[in-house]
Amino acid sequence: MATKDIIPKYEQSIISFDKVKEKFKCSTATVEEMRYAIFAPIERVSYNSKASIEMRKNKNIQKKTNWGTFKIKNRILTQTHRDLLDCILTYGELLESDHENYIGYKFSLNQMLNKFYGKKTRNTKIITDLIEDLLSALILIEPNNGDHAKFSILSFGGYLKELDSYYIKFNPDYVNFFFNSLTINYKEYLDDIIHIKEPIIKAIIRLALTQKDTLTLKIYDKDAEKGKTGILEAIGETIENESQKKRAFKILRDNAHILEKYGVYYEPGVNKIRYRKNRNIKFIPARLNQMIQEKSNEEKDIFFQLENYKNKTFILNDKNYSIEDITLNEKNKDISVAMKELDTNTVKIIPLPLVEKSKDFLDDLINGKIKANTNE
Repeated sequence: MATKDIIPKYEQSIISFDKVKEKFKCSTATVEEMRYAIFAPIERVSYNSKASIEMRKNKNIQKKTNWGTFKIKNRILTQTHRDLLDCILTYGELLESDHENYIGYKFSLNQMLNKFYGKKTRNTKIITDLIEDLLSALILIEPNNGDHAKFSILSFGGYLKELDSYYIKFNPDYVNFFFNSLTINYKEYLDDIIHIKEPIIKAIIRLALTQKDTLTLKIYDKDAEKGKTGILEAIGETIENESQKKRAFKILRDNAHILEKYGVYYEPGVNKIRYRKNRNIKFIPARLNQMIQEKSNEEKDIFFQLENYKNKTFILNDKNYSIEDITLNEKNKDISVAMKELDTNTVKIIPLPLVEKSKDFLDDLINGKIKANTNE
């Protein structure tokens, strides 16, 4: 597998495979995977469940969410599969290769098992069965914006004697999808999330954390307009009768205190779930704006370095600010830095014409100061 098989041609001129590896190192998952109910809000698949019967009958399951449509073939993936992927990216070792560009991780099956169950079991087949599912499942994502992606997550999983370790390799189509997608880093919460008992709560938290700002959804919306769903439908929870609805609402009620730890608030009186932005969640940008390719190496370097300062806090004129976003403005040919004043929660957009002011701004960040006139 060569670099050109993973990175689209229009990006190869400015992106090395090191950038692909770096994105995997600093990410937990793609935003799309969390928003499309790909990982069902269940712990394991029941043979007699409606979803299982549908999969056996049609060989696929298709669902529509607020963000688009997804179809999954061959296997049903659960929150436990998502837990395993998160653990591999967080605790596994990303392998290097002098001969081939690929994304592979080695890890101990017992280590992963311990993350899930502590010392309650030594049955590593639990982990290998999950990996078999990830090898078999074929996923098709069709966002509302018209783009689409089709991939299997893994292309190999097994014990390698030369590594003396278990090893998985991500499918090239998935690597391409991952690199070109907005990704999220919630690794500091992972140990707590994987030990949440109710998979419905896990799925809601994961969906909420993909929001850069606030999110308000109805809890359940039986008569929602086409394409608009409540939070339970959005995570893929099946509500077909009053009994299932009562069960889901009870799970939310009993676990409201857990949701609140992540900024998610259960408001049954108004039939709503609200999420307030979590400042500790990091977002890693999707594929680079094509405009970057037209810039000089110095300009590209400035943009990439500025990206590293997103969500960090600085003092300017004795006030606390955080950098909320950094974007390229194709129309004005400048970099825009969104600075939020933390005391008043107001945001100022600072245009920085490439290269002059951008380089000065970056130098001040590196040196731990920002010029007082940068937002004038």
